Amino acid sequence: TYPGIIYHSIPTSLEAFAGYWWKPSTPWQGHSGNFNLTGGFMPNSGAGESIFVYMYGPPGGPYSIAVELGNSSLSNSHLPFSTGGAPGARTLFGSASPPSVALGQWHKIELHVRSSTTSSSQDGLVRWWMDDVQVGNYTNANFTVQGWVEFQFVPYWGWTPGTKTQTDYFWIDHARVSVP
Repeated sequence: TYPGIIYHSIPTSLEAFAGYWWKPSTPWQGHSGNFNLTGGFMPNSGAGESIFVYMYGPPGGPYSIAVELGNSSLSNSHLPFSTGGAPGARTLFGSASPPSVALGQWHKIELHVRSSTTSSSQDGLVRWWMDDVQVGNYTNANFTVQGWVEFQFVPYWGWTPGTKTQTDYFWIDHARVSVP
């Protein structure tokens, strides 16, 4: 579950960038589904793909930063270092050994996305960085070309049922969201 959403509307855009400082609490109770959402871009009218950065890893860690292409009716199974539906939501890990998240420390997170030309052209862009190190660089993703209309901070703990037994926090600071 999540305690609330903070969002920033943007003009409908086929390309967008977000950068922010983020700090997960220590200790951290990881979810058995390996999924702890931080923030990302939402599509126009709920159509198309949401793109979210999340802290990925089993309870107790280690944790890394991954990106979720959500709500997709398209297949992105051709993307390396990824898992998920074909078609359907897809988790992108970026590389075989992404950098680790240090709990209780600030991390600079950046996300750059650009829609594909068509829903099957495999020329969409998804890039993300943690602490100025590029984690993922996909230049061949498929999107439904609807555009994104807002950036959301969504501190979500897992997608599947589970029991939260401690209070954990994500801190966010110095956020910037921009479109061309």
